[in-house]
Amino acid sequence: VGYADMVGTNSSNKLNYVLLDVIGRGILEFSTFVIGTVHWFNITSQARAGDKKLAFTIFPAILMIITIAVTVSSTFEAVVLLNGGFETVHEFRSKSDVHKIQLLVESTGWGIHAVIVAICGKMVYER
Repeated sequence: VGYADMVGTNSSNKLNYVLLDVIGRGILEFSTFVIGTVHWFNITSQARAGDKKLAFTIFPAILMIITIAVTVSSTFEAVVLLNGGFETVHEFRSKSDVHKIQLLVESTGWGIHAVIVAICGKMVYER
């Protein structure tokens, strides 16, 4: 819906930004990767790829907490954009502290996710 409106009107408005960037990339894409990673953890732990049972318990919990943080910060970002008095998406992205916090939360979440995937990949490789 967001892409069709952007292509049809050749513009980027607040609703398109919320649909594509906040909900699409911020919440759904991150959650999809985390769900895939947790599924991989389950397969790996059943195959006993490493004796690190604690890792298979802690890592999904960490990913769950990060997913909640990304979802909450993305929700705040959407609310502030739609109700915060910013005229354009560009003004919001350049002046909003909530947007800056969301960028930090999401990038930190992706970084932690990458480290966890690398550790799990190493455990599978060592098996």
